[in-house]
Amino acid sequence: MSQINLESFAPAMIENRQNSYLGYQCRLLKSETEIIEYERALYREFTRKNPHNWLCRNYLLIDGDRYRASIPYSNQSIYGIYRGTELISAVAIGFNTGCQMQFEAVGFSLEPELTNCNYCEVLTFFIAQDKHHNYFQIIKHLKQVVITDLKARNIAFGLANCTKNLLPLYLRMGWNIIEQKTLEKKTKYLIKFGIE
Repeated sequence: MSQINLESFAPAMIENRQNSYLGYQCRLLKSETEIIEYERALYREFTRKNPHNWLCRNYLLIDGDRYRASIPYSNQSIYGIYRGTELISAVAIGFNTGCQMQFEAVGFSLEPELTNCNYCEVLTFFIAQDKHHNYFQIIKHLKQVVITDLKARNIAFGLANCTKNLLPLYLRMGWNIIEQKTLEKKTKYLIKFGIE
């Protein structure tokens, strides 16, 4: 398994501070054990919601219970929220804008004038559905930690794609719609979040 290159991370994240907030700890996932735990959680949460969605059909299935993106971990940052020792939420951010991005694989494209700066892409985001969580607090805490790191990297904006059922959540978090398309008979959205 390829390891994450930590040299490019903001100092606050390299220190792997616990960022404790209301009993939740946020940290950068970097060990092989943490990555495998993330891949298993990704499989569990995405197959539970819809085992036929784009991610389930396009991510690499490992050992029958783990999903992995085609984007190498050396080009990702994965931030996890823990309650005690349990991973309950995670977001994976892709930075390799010189290669095909996930939103392009889904069927979207960017206008060239938008790509002349540092940007990133949210590859995956989940909160475990079988636990009792304060979803608002998890999202708020995760967003704060991720934005701090992205600012330190001089990232101008983040992109993601989502389906219609998830769009209201992203809009409430401050994302804006760039494009709407019908892909695979479903309405999908390319969305953007400015890093201020």
